[in-house]
Amino acid sequence: MDVFLDSSINPEQVQEFLKILTPDIPIQELSSPKISDLRDRYALRVTRQNVENILQTILQDEVTELLLNLRDAVPSRLAIQLSNDQKIPNLQSLSEGQSQLLHLFTTIIRYGESADIQMSTRLSEITGLVVIDEIDIHLHPTLQHDIVPQLIKLFPKVQFIVSSHSPLFLLGMEETFEADGFAIIELPEGTLISSRSDRCLV
Repeated sequence: MDVFLDSSINPEQVQEFLKILTPDIPIQELSSPKISDLRDRYALRVTRQNVENILQTILQDEVTELLLNLRDAVPSRLAIQLSNDQKIPNLQSLSEGQSQLLHLFTTIIRYGESADIQMSTRLSEITGLVVIDEIDIHLHPTLQHDIVPQLIKLFPKVQFIVSSHSPLFLLGMEETFEADGFAIIELPEGTLISSRSDRCLV
C-alpha cells in the first residue's frame, strides 16, 4: 500500500507541505537526501513497477498491474488487473503459493530500501543474504520450476541460500542460471552434487 501511494506523490508538493508544516526551518534544511534524490515522479513510479514486475512473474502475465479498491473493500484496498480484462479482487485471493512468493520477494525490496530508499528503484543493486527453508512447500510445480528461479534472478547481488526437496526446483534453477550459476549441496554431508544426480531425482 505504501508503494502504491508513493507512486501517486508529486515530489514538488511534498516540499510545499514541508514548508507549511515547518515554516521556521530554511528550505535547504528540509531537502533531505530521501526527498531531493526522489524528486521526479518517474523514480517513484519505478518502485511500483518493480512490485508489479514481481506480480507479473508470479502470475505469468506481462501487463498485470495493481489497482486501488474503494475504502470499504474487504479484505484489501489493493486489487490486481490482468491482461484478459479479468481482475483479482484482492491480494488475499492469490493462491497460497503465489501469496507466499509475493510476500517473500517484496520483503526483500522493503529490507533493501530500509538503508537507502532508492534501492527500491534498482533491484539489481540490492545486496544481502536471504535464507529460505523448504522453498517448495505449498508451491505448484510450475511455481517451483519456472517462477522461483525467475524471481531469484531479479536480485543478482543477493545471495540466496535455499533448502528444497524438489528436483523440479533444481532443474528450473539450472535452466535459468546454467550449471555454473549456482551450487547444490547435499546435507548433512555437505557434498556438491548436480541437478541431474540420482540423489536429486529420487
